[in-house]
Amino acid sequence: MIRVLAILAVLACVPSAAAAQISKLEPVLRTVHKELNRYEDQLDLRDMTHEIWTGQLRNEEKVSLTVPLEPGEDYVIMGVCDEYCDDIDLRLFSGTTLVDEDVEADDYPVVQVKPNAARSYRLEVLMESCDTSPCRYGVAIYAK
Repeated sequence: MIRVLAILAVLACVPSAAAAQISKLEPVLRTVHKELNRYEDQLDLRDMTHEIWTGQLRNEEKVSLTVPLEPGEDYVIMGVCDEYCDDIDLRLFSGTTLVDEDVEADDYPVVQVKPNAARSYRLEVLMESCDTSPCRYGVAIYAK
């Protein structure tokens, strides 16, 4: 019994795997990951389907990411940015057709899609307002 209690005491002191991974990141990327975790909780998103894309953009710059998605899943794509960013936007395209966009003046855009066939989408990440350029961003994809 004492051995079990000792093991439980040690485990209680060990940080979670997610917290341990976040603590290894550089400070700015740590902020991006913490923001993703915060909004995951608020939006009840937990089933991440892809790696997290991170990068940096200057004020009013954009980058395009190629996102392969499978049919039949409801996908939620969320972006976040660091503490120097006030507004980041997402636009999702299938070919040249705009599928969904979130261009609200906020720092956590969300777009959604339910593909009817396996295909790659183009996701544009736009840094609309960055106080201290460049700003770091993160994009995560979830099955809902």
